[in-house]
This record gives sequence, C-alpha cells and structure tokens, in this order.
Amino acid sequence: MGFFTMSHIQSEKKSSDTEKCGGMCRLNIKCKRPYQKSYGKGELSILFIGSVPTSEEDESGNKMTGDASELLKKISKKAGIPIGKCLKVNAIRCYTYQEVHQKEIDSCRVLLRRTIEEFKPHIIIPMGTLAINSLIAPEWKGKTGSHAQWVGFQIPSRLYNAWICPTYHPAWILENGDEVLLKIMKEHLEGAKSLLNTPVQNKWEPSKEIEIMEDPKEIVRRINHYRKEGGAIAFDYETTGLKPDADHMKIASNSICWKGIETIAYMMEDPRVINATRKILESPSNGKIASNLKFEHRWTKQKLGITVSNWIWDTMLSAHVLDNRRGICSIKFQSYIRYGIGSYDKHIHPYLVAKESNDLNKIFELDRGDLLLYNGLDSLLEYKVAVDQMRESGMPWLNEKKKRNKKVRNRV
Repeated sequence: MGFFTMSHIQSEKKSSDTEKCGGMCRLNIKCKRPYQKSYGKGELSILFIGSVPTSEEDESGNKMTGDASELLKKISKKAGIPIGKCLKVNAIRCYTYQEVHQKEIDSCRVLLRRTIEEFKPHIIIPMGTLAINSLIAPEWKGKTGSHAQWVGFQIPSRLYNAWICPTYHPAWILENGDEVLLKIMKEHLEGAKSLLNTPVQNKWEPSKEIEIMEDPKEIVRRINHYRKEGGAIAFDYETTGLKPDADHMKIASNSICWKGIETIAYMMEDPRVINATRKILESPSNGKIASNLKFEHRWTKQKLGITVSNWIWDTMLSAHVLDNRRGICSIKFQSYIRYGIGSYDKHIHPYLVAKESNDLNKIFELDRGDLLLYNGLDSLLEYKVAVDQMRESGMPWLNEKKKRNKKVRNRV
C-alpha cells in the first residue's frame, strides 16, 4: 500500500488556470464572467484559496473587491505575506448567489489542481470550510467538517508536496465581528510564513517499517524478547466487531510497536502466540500505549482474560487535552495533520464496519497482508503520535534510542 503523490492528483495534460473545467456544475452559464482567473504576482511561494467570486467581481471583472478582500489585503500585509505577492484563487471559479453543493466543489477542483501543479506553491492557505473541503478531500477521505476542525494546523501534505495551513475566511470574520478572530487569523498567517524555508516533512514511509509475521515460533520469540528487554509498546487490535461481549466476537490480529524501533503485526490464531501476547500485556516492565485505550482494555479483559498492566498513554485522550476541538482525536486525523499521512484505511474500512455494534464485520474477507499492514500502521503511528504528544505536554517522554532495522522480514 502506498501513499499519495502528485502524480495521483491529475493525469491530464497541464493547462492554464483559465481553462474550462467542462461546466458539469452548470455554474458557468449562470454568471457574467465564468472561470475567474487567479490574483497576485506569485513572487512568494504561497497560494491562498478563497471560496467563490463575489457579485462585484462577477459584475466588474475586477478581482479582490469587496470588504472581505480588503480585510485579506490588510491582514496578509500585517502578517508579512501581502496577498499581491502571493497567488490567490477561489475553490469555485464561477460566481453563484446560491449555496454551493459538493458536486460543484468536486467539478471545480480540477482547476485548483492545475493551478497547484503549475504554480508549485510551498505553502497553501485554504480559507474557510469550502476551500478546505476542496483542497483536502482528495487525500483525507473522512468528513472534512467545518473550518473549525482544521484552522491553525500546519499539515505536510504528501499529495501537493506543500504545507497546508488552513485559516478562517475573512468574510466569516466580518460576519462575526470579532477582533479576537482577526488576531488569530494573523497568527495563522504568520505561522504559515515561518514555513517558507522549512522543507515539507513528508518523506517518512511508515509502511516500510511494518514486519508482517506468520511463523508462530518467531512471533513468540519476538514478543518474549520485547517483554524481557522492557520498554514502552503501542499495541492495537483488529476485531470482528465493536463490542467483545458476544461469544462469536474475536480478536483477529494484533500489532506491537516496541520502543519505536520495531513494529510487528500478526494474526491471533495460534494458542502460543495468544499466550505470549497475554504475558507482555501483563508485564509491568512494558508501558502500554493505545489510541482509545478503553477499547483494547475491554477486549483484553473479555477475550484474553487478563488486565493490561502499566498503561502510560492514550493518544485519543491526550489529543483532546492538548486541543479540545471535536473531530481531531483519532489516530487517523492525528497522523494526517502531523505527518501528512492521508486516509490509509480507505480500502480497509468497509470490511471493518457492521450494521449494528453486536454484528460481525467482514474482516476475515480481507487479504491477510492488507489487514496486517493496516494493523501495524496503527500501532506504529500510535507510538509516534504518543511521543510527540508527550513532548508537547511538557511531560517526560519516551527518550528511547531510535534505530531502525536495516532489513525487515516479510515486509509488504
């Protein structure tokens, strides 16, 4: 399984940002000046993305007119990245007075992608919910939600090879009339500016660090080694459903990331493997990390008949403590905003969901290699996020020697 690259976003030949998108949304026939061009000289490698052209822009053909545009000019100048030296486009290139629907965003996205391919910005600043949706949706397959879920983050996008720095739309700030929001937006833009000379940190390929194991004897040997050596582990189950109470529910697989050095993933089938897993989870010398630890804790108690010893970190709870916004606490979201790793579960998710919480899912219909790679990614990313969260919390963090195996067996 790979991650997104620029080659995935547009296979058609390059063309200018004035080229028509095909007009599938029909907005082009309802306005006076369809397919609005970009604004700015592009001297700085920064692309601002707005929402929709204003009625004034559609009438006059002049760009960056109206109160919101004037506010953007003012605040971007104060932040040290005047909009005239950057490039600014809208997610929707044709004016409409009606509410914009998803099909229109999707239709117009092709123009946005062409602009990004040609301009190759180092920093992309989507302003407001519509722009964030248009930009992020191709690599983040979860719900994009409102701008409140995204503003202030600095995402090292693998898809665009650029920093994505979402912020408020100036029109939204004007509607709310809140000076505090204006100051926060200025901070967002200053933060984006600070990344101008910072390489996009998106080269790490975690899938190459997952070791898929099939030999029960070798699995037991490795787990016992981790237990005897001690040190923190992140572990993660893949199960046949959400709740473990029914007899037919099973732990299908498990993965362990040991000290951030090694990550193994294996099926929970062989009694010897299950027993070795019990022992390491009971071991007080191994601090335990999980995302939403109550899930692993409950399944361990119900299916393995033991209590997990020495919990030290829950990435989901810690994400909420660090930032109590809704929709940002999952390991998938944290992995995306921190490392630019998009929805790596998009082809797995349909097999993991069931109609009711007590129903069986289709996990055993998955290819074992795909399942175990996905499972391993979860525990590896949980460990990495936990270490980052500990640093950010000002707490003692897992200062353990980082070294990677030169050769990983059974790698997929």
